[in-house]
Amino acid sequence: MKIKICLTALILWAAFAGNGIAEDNIGALGRIKPKGGIVDLAGPAGDTIAEITVQEGETVKKGTCLVVFQSRETYELEADMARIAAKEADDLGSKSIALQKARVREADELGAGAISIQRERIQAAASENEFALKRLKRFQQADGKSISEQMMDERENHVRVSGSKLDSAGQELSRLVLDREIRVSQARLELERLILNREINMERTRKQLELAMEKLEHASLNAPMEGTVLEVLQSVGEATGGRPIIRMADLENMYVIAEVFEGDLLRISPGMKATVTGNALPKPLTGEVESIGRIINPANRTADVKVRLYEPAVASKLINLEVDVSIAY
Repeated sequence: MKIKICLTALILWAAFAGNGIAEDNIGALGRIKPKGGIVDLAGPAGDTIAEITVQEGETVKKGTCLVVFQSRETYELEADMARIAAKEADDLGSKSIALQKARVREADELGAGAISIQRERIQAAASENEFALKRLKRFQQADGKSISEQMMDERENHVRVSGSKLDSAGQELSRLVLDREIRVSQARLELERLILNREINMERTRKQLELAMEKLEHASLNAPMEGTVLEVLQSVGEATGGRPIIRMADLENMYVIAEVFEGDLLRISPGMKATVTGNALPKPLTGEVESIGRIINPANRTADVKVRLYEPAVASKLINLEVDVSIAY
């Protein structure tokens, strides 16, 4: 009897050892997946495929143009027109502002020149008036018998006329100062209006260009990541809409998503080594646990454990393959 029990135990041990299963391993079923999963790329509704620039199996960088739509030509024209409008708004606005700045300087300089001349006239009128007052004073101090009444009247009249000229010159100076202030102020107001108008036009054309560039961006389908084109699902001339055009994935980083029973989850931690086997695999694949899911599926009482494979080349050719996973702890 003891011999039979020993033989049975030996057979069971041999069976488990032959299958590579040990008591310190956690077993689970899993599927091979690329990092980030399979990405389906579709185009905007209502457009048509004009060109497909990649082939199946081609590896592309992030931002690479994959598909060009017929709307691109129209949107490129809109973008070019928006650029031209923006440049014209900038050039015309800059020229108008430069011209108006010259007018501000001109108004200021002409006004300053006129004021300077008028001050010289005031100085001359003041000198003339001072001279007339001195002559009148000398006449008034002289012997009245030697000066005729007519000569006295002439001197007094000279004083009145020169004084009137001095007053008029002073009033003209005030008028010129005010006129200069008004003209310069008006020129500066016009300059401010032109600056504001240029800013408004620049902002308007900038918005137009942004809108045109946004439309242009949607006129082609670009790779959202570095990866490999798995499938081209549509052809040139087909209308875009609901279904994907390109299917791609990151095949440089391959994983196995293992469905681990809830009772084993707390025994697993990141970094644990894992072995992956399957009928379609030429040899076992190795990797390590990268993350452990927290949400348990109530249907089968398992959670997803992500295992990063050390050698992705073979796994990248067998996406979605069901495999056996053994995690050593």
